[in-house]
Amino acid sequence: MYQQWARLFFASLGAAVFFGGVAVAPWLLAPVITSQAVQAPEMSLDVVTSGNSYSDATNTMTVGSIDNCLMTDPPAITPSITTPPI
Repeated sequence: MYQQWARLFFASLGAAVFFGGVAVAPWLLAPVITSQAVQAPEMSLDVVTSGNSYSDATNTMTVGSIDNCLMTDPPAITPSITTPPI
């Protein structure tokens, strides 16, 4: 009788400590784990609609020319980096 009671007591105590730790961990780790968003995000969109067409019958859209929306030129491509080894 005593062994069964002790086993139940220690199992319950262990479960309480485990779930208590899981419940308290976010508050203890919150100051350590931080994240920050980019404070000045920028996005460029090409909103010139000339040359675009849409067909309801086939549910297709044809897009005209797209302007270069990059604010800076893309980096030069180095063939030795982009060519996979064989």
